[in-house]
Amino acid sequence: MKIITRKQAVQEGLRYYFTGVPCKNNHVSKRIVQNGTCYECAMIRNKVYADKNAGKFDEYKKEWYIKNKEYIKLYGKKYREENKEKIKKRNSDYIERSKVRISQYRRKTKYGLSEEDYQQLLEDCKGVCSICHQQETIKNAQGEIKKLAIDHCHMTNKVRGLLCDRCNVGLGCFKDSIKFLQNAINYLES
Repeated sequence: MKIITRKQAVQEGLRYYFTGVPCKNNHVSKRIVQNGTCYECAMIRNKVYADKNAGKFDEYKKEWYIKNKEYIKLYGKKYREENKEKIKKRNSDYIERSKVRISQYRRKTKYGLSEEDYQQLLEDCKGVCSICHQQETIKNAQGEIKKLAIDHCHMTNKVRGLLCDRCNVGLGCFKDSIKFLQNAINYLES
């Protein structure tokens, strides 16, 4: 970090500056331009105060929210309208960074499958659909080939295996009914 005086930081319009000199508590940290306080000391002081007065802060925030509910709603709406592209980019960046974590979370909550369980299913079916024995070819909205879908019984929620998108949708159209599927087989054979 560049060493600078408080006066120089004020002239440059900075919020923090760094002297390289330890504070009275021996922190070699940036300092706050507004009052010259060591940043680490300020954070410690704020944490102690917040812990000591946690109930007051919660009560104050609740009261402030109730008094300003309409303002908060209007401000949020205005911000979203003025920053559509920024919000869209932030959301897509978040999704891109979190894809693996999100899919693992969904598998765990919806099907009770850990990452190891999913990998074992993938290994058992050799990475191809359990019905047509083909690799997935359907692409998602980002143009990437989809992962095999987790097929499960809708009555018991028990996982049966992994299917390509076409086979999974096909089973869904037949409502997982053996009778309907047998009727379809009979129809195709006639």
